[in-house]
Amino acid sequence: MPRTSRPIRVAELAAFLRCPVDGDESLEISGFASLGMAEPDELVFIRDGALAAEFTRSRASVVIAPPGVELDLDDGKSAALRSPRPALDFSRLIQEFAPPPRPPEGIAVGAHVDASAKIDSTASIAPGVVIGPDCVVGARTVLAPNVTLVADVEVGSDCWLHAGVILREQTRVGDRVLLQPGVVLGADGFGYVADENGRLAGREGPLDADFIPPAASFEGLYAGPEVERDLRVDRCRGRSSGHNLPPHHRTAFARRRRKLGS
Repeated sequence: MPRTSRPIRVAELAAFLRCPVDGDESLEISGFASLGMAEPDELVFIRDGALAAEFTRSRASVVIAPPGVELDLDDGKSAALRSPRPALDFSRLIQEFAPPPRPPEGIAVGAHVDASAKIDSTASIAPGVVIGPDCVVGARTVLAPNVTLVADVEVGSDCWLHAGVILREQTRVGDRVLLQPGVVLGADGFGYVADENGRLAGREGPLDADFIPPAASFEGLYAGPEVERDLRVDRCRGRSSGHNLPPHHRTAFARRRRKLGS
């Protein structure tokens, strides 16, 4: 689990989140963990009172919990940061005090970038990345090894495209979008029609699918060619996130085995 570069006092965490504290503000944490794996110096969170007893049984001494949730806080040995959004604030603290390592800025040796592409100077382009003509990559965006932007692709600021991501022609990705390994956006989807038996067919023959990919696909999950900000996409085994509709901001697609939309 993420570790901080130095011990952080509860009072400092509370000041960052602008939230009240129950218990000892002088306690320090050195990392973040789940309830079941936490050490005494690691911060955890609970979403509601159903997990209050589990916090008491855990080894953690500092927790983010919603206001009003009753906790058994040992005097001088534990503390609770009170937040109406524990999971979100837990994530914010990790990003602030234990951010993941970032690759160096610039275009690495071994990346292929077309001369017409526009790459922000603060972006990180790893070896094996292929960026085609007329592509744009925004500030602080990270392209991991073997990412491919085919042509006329725009990727916004503060995005992270993990290894093997492929963005096809004219795909638009907004700011703060996370694409997990192997995601493909902008794959051929328009032009699928039903054959004489009512079966979907495309350029590569009949398809076994519940939905027609509107212009993008990633391991069975389909989305539009325009992706707004604040989106996370995992490789999924569902059928579709929608039909001819782009994913909107503040959306997360996780790995699932059932259909994700209709």
